[in-house]
Amino acid sequence: MLKILVIDEDYRARYAISRILGDNGYEVLTAADDARGLYLLDRESPDIVIIDIVMTPETDGIETVSKMRDRCPQARIVGLSGVSVAGILDPMQAAITLGVHDLICKPLDPTEVLRCVGQSHALSADLQPS
Repeated sequence: MLKILVIDEDYRARYAISRILGDNGYEVLTAADDARGLYLLDRESPDIVIIDIVMTPETDGIETVSKMRDRCPQARIVGLSGVSVAGILDPMQAAITLGVHDLICKPLDPTEVLRCVGQSHALSADLQPS
């Protein structure tokens, strides 16, 4: 079973993504902040991480992605944002530079969440050594 870590300070977003993924057979771990997210990354080794790129001033998604890359370079990371792409061009550009593989926009569309996860998983499988 594919294990997915969702990091977002917004409880409603974590709950919605957990339901979408859980109802489709994924194991879901959640964290409300970067410290808990990094702890779960180290402890649980999720296959995919979905992380809010623009969080509160205390929790910087860009910085967390960078820390994840240092700890787990092979992690498949999907960005999440409630801000329009035009409004977050600089943070998203930074996230892409750091290795975010896809972006899910809020409000959440279940089909889009599943597409991003499926695509990240397929890409991860393609990168496995033969």
